[in-house]
Amino acid sequence: MVLDGGTSAALARLGFHGTGPLRDATAARDAPDVLAAVHREFVQSGVDIVTAWTVATNARTLARVGFGMRAAAITHRAMDLAAEEAAKSLDGPVLVASALGPLGVERDRISMRAARDEHREQVARLVSGGATLCMVESMPSFEETLAATAAAAESIAETWVSLTLDAQGAVSDGTELTRAVRGCAAVGARVIMLSSATIGPLHEALERAQTCASGALVGVRVHVAQDSTPERFASSLGTCITRGAHVVSGSGYVTGAHIKALRDFVRARRAA
Repeated sequence: MVLDGGTSAALARLGFHGTGPLRDATAARDAPDVLAAVHREFVQSGVDIVTAWTVATNARTLARVGFGMRAAAITHRAMDLAAEEAAKSLDGPVLVASALGPLGVERDRISMRAARDEHREQVARLVSGGATLCMVESMPSFEETLAATAAAAESIAETWVSLTLDAQGAVSDGTELTRAVRGCAAVGARVIMLSSATIGPLHEALERAQTCASGALVGVRVHVAQDSTPERFASSLGTCITRGAHVVSGSGYVTGAHIKALRDFVRARRAA
């Protein structure tokens, strides 16, 4: 399956430049037309899944710019924008994933029990907005990733999680990959996305993750540089598909052309 990516960069490319500490977290409130256009570009390019821009719409994060009490409204507006564009697909059904992002609190300043409770509150907002698929985005610490994944999986059966890898193939906070994969699968993650700045670490990491995922599927997400061509992007992720990746995605400077090239590769492989 092809997942979208690079929403923040796409917002800037289409003309929305958020200001302040949260930049584009409130795009659903401040620039709904631009955010809808981002989703529309990805949907029309052939994604199987489009992601609602809810990565930073939890109450704690929005409170930093005075919108903490608007967390539910902004979250639901972001979900609606993604769902409305997904429904317009002329190329088969498009699923909507709601992103669950970090709280932005250093781990020595919040207990993981408290973090899990706060993530539960945001999950409740996602559920009340109609979420059936939750993407737990990479957190500053694996402990928070695990807390958020557990909180999401309690209420949303289709809970996916993204783990950002360093150049050595470990999780970015130093957690060993197989421990992280086992932990996420144990608390209910159905798909584990391995995210990297380059394609190199993903090959070995994908193989290692598949051996210990305990029934969860494994996907990959690679950062797209500003000068990366759609053909190079599709080719890079194509090598991961041949190695067994079930979901593929990009981050950074992903455009509709990148998605279309990747979709064409996937469809050719499905046809074969």
